[in-house]
Amino acid sequence: MKKIIIIIAVVMAVGLTAIIVPIALRYDSVQYEKNMLAHIMSSDDGLVAEYDGQKTLVVGRNINRVASTLSPATRKRLFRKPDFDPNQTVVITFPDGARFTVSPAGESGDTAYIVYSHRSQTRYFSVTGLKTFDWITRAISSEGVYNENEIID
Repeated sequence: MKKIIIIIAVVMAVGLTAIIVPIALRYDSVQYEKNMLAHIMSSDDGLVAEYDGQKTLVVGRNINRVASTLSPATRKRLFRKPDFDPNQTVVITFPDGARFTVSPAGESGDTAYIVYSHRSQTRYFSVTGLKTFDWITRAISSEGVYNENEIID
C-alpha cells in the first residue's frame, strides 16, 4: 500500500512540474515584453547608452530600434550568467532604472548575450542570427540609425 502511494505521489509531482515550469517560463517571457514597453514609454527624453568609453543620449526612433533589437521573439533564456568580455559591452540605461548589458558571445559568430536588470531581478538571454550587437552599436552611436544621437560629456 505504501509503495502505491509513493508511486502516485511521484507521478503527481512530475506531472505538476511538467505543467508549472512551462507556464512560469512563458509568464516570464510575457512579463519581459511588457516591461520593455514600460521602459520605452519612460524614455521620452532619451536613454543613456555607453560603449567603448563614449556616453550617448539615444533619442527619437533609435530608441525603438534599441527596444526591438533587445526583445526579439527568438531570444533564448539562459539560467546562468554568460561568460563574456566586459570590455566589449554596451550598457543601456533607461530612465526608469532598467539596465541592459549587451555583449558579443566571443568567437561564436552572430550571437549576443543580453543581461537585463530591473529592480531586484536579473535575466540572461542569448540571441543568435539577428546581428544584435551590430544593430545595438549602430543605434547608440552618435550617427544613430534613423537620426543623430547626442554625445554626453
